[in-house]
Amino acid sequence: MAFELHLYAISAGFELANCLRMTHVPRASAAPSGGRGNGVTEPRQGSLRESGTQLAAGHLVRPRILVVDDDEDVSEAVSSALVDEGYDVVVAQDGVEALSVLGRVPPPRLIVLDLTMPRMNGSEFRRRLGAELPQLAAIPVVVMSADVEGRVKARTLGAAAFLRKPIRLAELFRTVSEQLAARNVEPGA
Repeated sequence: MAFELHLYAISAGFELANCLRMTHVPRASAAPSGGRGNGVTEPRQGSLRESGTQLAAGHLVRPRILVVDDDEDVSEAVSSALVDEGYDVVVAQDGVEALSVLGRVPPPRLIVLDLTMPRMNGSEFRRRLGAELPQLAAIPVVVMSADVEGRVKARTLGAAAFLRKPIRLAELFRTVSEQLAARNVEPGA
C-alpha cells in the first residue's frame, strides 16, 4: 500500500509526516551532491530525466532550485525532499537573502517562493528581481503559500505555478518536474 507524504501545519512550523528523513541543506549555499555514503539518497529512476537533467562531460548536471522561505522547518523539508529527488538546492531565508544569493551563485533553473516573509516578502522579491537582476527575471517561480488569496497573488506575480501549504510532496515533485521540462533550458542557465 502506497502512502502519500504530506507536509502538515504544526503550530508555527511544519514537520514531515511518516518520518521523512531530514537531510541538512545549508542555508544560502549549494546542497550536497547526490550519491552513496553522503546521506543523500539516489534519485528515483527517471525523475530527473523528465526535468531537463543532462549529461555534461559524462556527469549528471543536476538542475539547481532556489527555495525561499523564512520558516526553517518548511525550507528544510522542501529542500531535503528536492535533494532526495536529485536536485541541487540552494536555500534563502527571505527575499533579501535570495537576491544576495542570486548575485553570488550560478542561477537556478527554478525558484520555489513563499509569499509571506519578514524583511522582504515574495511580491517585493519578484519586483526587485526584475529591477536589480533583469537577466534572471525570466526564471520560473513556483509560489507556495497558506494564504487564502495565495493563488490569486501568485497569478498577479506571474508565477508559473502555485502550491498550497501544507504541501503534498507528490504535488511538489510533479510541479517542479513539469516546470523544468516545460522550459527545457540548459541547467544553470
